[in-house]
Amino acid sequence: MWPVRFPVAIQVAHQHTTDTMLALQQRVTTQQTNERLGLRPYRMGDSVKQIHWKLSAKQDELIVEEQLEEQQAAVQLYVEKTTDLAQYDVLLSLLLSLLEGCRHTATKATIQLDTTVYQASELEEIAKQLLSGSAAQKPTGDYIAIVGQENIDDSHATVLRLRESDDACQQPYDFTAETVKQKFAHVAL
Repeated sequence: MWPVRFPVAIQVAHQHTTDTMLALQQRVTTQQTNERLGLRPYRMGDSVKQIHWKLSAKQDELIVEEQLEEQQAAVQLYVEKTTDLAQYDVLLSLLLSLLEGCRHTATKATIQLDTTVYQASELEEIAKQLLSGSAAQKPTGDYIAIVGQENIDDSHATVLRLRESDDACQQPYDFTAETVKQKFAHVAL
């Protein structure tokens, strides 16, 4: 059954590590919760949990701590559109496996096809669009590119490159159709 879905286990990590696959984490944008934006007077409708009680007691009025809302790790993806059907099959299988892994771990992942940005939760629509000829657009900012022949010299891209043989694999993210399952079975974003 197409596409072959590789068992990609996604872990959302918030610390940099030296593991080569965990370097993808550098391409992920995150915001931590409880980051203080400032203090302000209490307004009707504010949660009681936001009140800074010690400061409120000192100032004789209710003061509220504003906080950022929790945001998930987010990753943008790009896949090369190639005319080599066997190669394209492997590239799309890896892309859809990554999206499926992101969907299961509630990691925000997006891909832009033509002019529409799709979320990982729209996996079936993404597959349909790719098979009907839609092309992925390179994102702005940091992204993960899944390519075969395309040369990507972009400091914002982590390039996962399909190679013909193990001998041609020279970079940490190079893989072959045979080694893709082992190499990307465990990816931390």
